[in-house]
Amino acid sequence: MNKKKFVLALILTLGFSLLFSETYTISNSKRGGIYLTVNSTAIKSGSTFYFKNPVNVSWSSYGSQVSASGSSYISSDYNLTITVNYYRTETKWVWDGPLWGHNQDYDVYDSSETHTFLFRQDTQGPSISINNTAACIGANVEISASASDGQSGVNPGSWNVSCSQLGMSSSSNSFNFNNRPDGTYTVSFSVSDNLGNRNTVSRTYILDQTAPKVSYSRMPDDYSKQAIIQANVEESNLDTVSYSYKLNGVVGTGTGSAASLDREGKYTDFYFSAKDKVGYTGSSSKISFTVDKTPPVITVDPYTKDWTKSAVTVSATATDNYFLDTSKWKYSIDNGDKVEMSPSQDFNKVFDLDTGIHNIYIYVSDKAGNDAISEKITLKVDKVNPSTPVLTLTDPNVGGITIVNGKANKYGSSVTITPKSTDENSGISTYKFSTDQNNWTTGSSYLLNKTGSYTVYCKAVDMAGNESGTTTVEVYIDNSTPSINYTTFNSDSWFSSYKILLTANG
Repeated sequence: MNKKKFVLALILTLGFSLLFSETYTISNSKRGGIYLTVNSTAIKSGSTFYFKNPVNVSWSSYGSQVSASGSSYISSDYNLTITVNYYRTETKWVWDGPLWGHNQDYDVYDSSETHTFLFRQDTQGPSISINNTAACIGANVEISASASDGQSGVNPGSWNVSCSQLGMSSSSNSFNFNNRPDGTYTVSFSVSDNLGNRNTVSRTYILDQTAPKVSYSRMPDDYSKQAIIQANVEESNLDTVSYSYKLNGVVGTGTGSAASLDREGKYTDFYFSAKDKVGYTGSSSKISFTVDKTPPVITVDPYTKDWTKSAVTVSATATDNYFLDTSKWKYSIDNGDKVEMSPSQDFNKVFDLDTGIHNIYIYVSDKAGNDAISEKITLKVDKVNPSTPVLTLTDPNVGGITIVNGKANKYGSSVTITPKSTDENSGISTYKFSTDQNNWTTGSSYLLNKTGSYTVYCKAVDMAGNESGTTTVEVYIDNSTPSINYTTFNSDSWFSSYKILLTANG
């Protein structure tokens, strides 16, 4: 028996088809074929049937040389295999009697074919993708959706888009934000497959069509040791905040809504910039300021460093890298409280102090608050007079001379007057001597060696120029040579004797 190969053709057009009790014909052009009937809604694609609810499937043959029949109830994924048997005609001689007969045709098995049909249950709606997944969007943005379904396929006429905030619904797969006020919107897209399975995807968008508003909540001082600046940003969908500036002409940047700048120099064109999640940007106004971390330098003018009994004027000047605050001059005496001066470009102060050694410091600040302190200024003040001198008289020729009631008790030929006084503060500087209280000489002692009677006045002078009381002494000096006069006279006899009378003056 020769086996012949038959070509089967599906009469229905291939592709997706919606069926309800639909019959497929699988035929052999020469001998016949089979009928495949699906008694429920299904979608056929090639040899695969997609169904949502259970289906009844039956099949039967047509044609005299085809044999196939059966049925099946399918409620889940199932592979249906149908075997079709084909027959061929063979003619045999059949004797009708002893001498006569006829040719008789018989159907003889020729071949068989197996056909497999895939039944797949589809209860899931299409997969939906939205083209814009950003949380924030700007003006004139259109949102659209697309869908895919690997089973029964997407029904393109089933699209719907809705927005609850606007109370709208439309048979479309796109939504446009044109002419909408800023706010939060939830947009829902839904679509069905060819079996009626529907899927819905919603996404919430923040519509922001306004750039951030940036101002300052904290401004720096014009001069400071550290500039602290704080931004105030009005933006509900803020993404980033940054700042930019020029330091001595060189551009610098930073991130955040607060800036703390402590590098010394002049800052210009400082501003904050804010960007929202849509991409809109806003900036603050530009400001300038100076960071100064270097104290001023104080230069003290020359002043007397010797002992003094008078008031002393102290003067000083100051320089600063940026801006000296001339209202901040101060001074302190002997670690006492700082005393503020009246505003002045330079420091000038007359110090009239009590007796003692005093240490003075001068202070000044710049506009940034950097404090400067001067060198130590030492003023030595003595306003107390020395004690009245005690005098000692000596003469190498006559020995010690005692002073009694302000007078020397004997003559001398070369009398040295030596005073002694005390001063507990600056100390004795010198002594002053005079015989007329008009003309004075200074020294540690006074010599009298000319014949005469003298009244000597003596004062002690300390290192500050204070004078003591006056000590007075009368001194007698005799440096003349005595003269001798004599007288002779004779006695009664020429040769007997002479009498001589000697008289000394001096």
